[in-house]
Amino acid sequence: SSGYGIAGGRGRCFVFWQEFRKCYAMADRPEECALQLDDYFECLHHTKE
Repeated sequence: SSGYGIAGGRGRCFVFWQEFRKCYAMADRPEECALQLDDYFECLHHTKE
């Protein structure tokens, strides 16, 4: 994820991606970041609406 949106500004889901990346880098197991990943995918795909 580059962080840039379609119009050149910050992407709407970039903050969620950063949170997931930060968690993943510090986690002992990838499963520990499931909530952050879920938030990121929800932002991208709006599956919970």
